[in-house]
This record gives sequence, structure tokens and C-alpha cells, in this order.
Amino acid sequence: MSIGSRLFDDSVFLPAKQNDVPHYVELLVTDLGLDGRSKNEQIDGVRAWLGNNTPSATLLRSIHRDGFGDSLHSAPRRRSA
Repeated sequence: MSIGSRLFDDSVFLPAKQNDVPHYVELLVTDLGLDGRSKNEQIDGVRAWLGNNTPSATLLRSIHRDGFGDSLHSAPRRRSA
């Protein structure tokens, strides 16, 4: 078995996308198409996303660390069904 075939065979073990919740606010901003927008527009987009989604603990830490904490404090509460 050559090293090339070994690496090729291991590709089946790559993890599938676990869920749609990004782990870092930078990824969320990119997913929302807000790259290059003003910080206020990015915060508004994150706030809107938080109104309809549950962030992971990692995403919450990233939101605070990267200056998006304002979007947490004014995000609308999610309605439970």
C-alpha cells in the first residue's frame, strides 16, 4: 500500500458537518454575508441570528471576546414552542 492510497483511504473518516451553528463569531459573520460591513451592521446581523438560534458555549465566548457582546444584551428572546 502506498502512502498516497493510505491518505486517500482515510478521507472517508473526515467528520461530516455536525450542525449549522458556527463555533466562532467570525464564521457566523461570514455565513451571514456580513464580511466587509460596518461593525454595527455585523452586530445587528448577529443579534438577528441570535433571535432565532441557540449559540454554543464556544460561540458565546467568541461573541464576548471579539466585541460582539452588545448583540447578546439586546437580542430578542427566542420563543419556545
